[in-house]
Amino acid sequence: MAATEHTGSLSTALTHTERLLGTDPVMAEEQAREILKAVPGMPQVQLLLGVALRLQGRLEEAVAVLEPLSAGQPKAAIAHLEYGLTLGALGQAKKARTAVSRALSLSPKFPDAWRRLADELTLAGDTDGAD
Repeated sequence: MAATEHTGSLSTALTHTERLLGTDPVMAEEQAREILKAVPGMPQVQLLLGVALRLQGRLEEAVAVLEPLSAGQPKAAIAHLEYGLTLGALGQAKKARTAVSRALSLSPKFPDAWRRLADELTLAGDTDGAD
């Protein structure tokens, strides 16, 4: 297979996996795992896997994927946001705020991160900070 065919196939698989997140996170997980067999350790696919697990409510498994991903991708705002969302769902508010704050320091125009940070601050009783 030529390099451009491999790249095109990978791009198509990634796009398909992203679409599946919105409709069928179980299938998105399966697709991500298949891609990781072909391209082990690919950060973008690990992120998709972590999100798919979070969307299924498999939060501990999602953290197991997202925690090392965010540590290994210190400049990837979306990895920190997804890690923070998962921690928040697990009730780990302080760690969630830290992860979401990190996402915002990397990408201040990230509206999902601002909303999540405000939610976490409200839950912590910091309504002034949330505002």
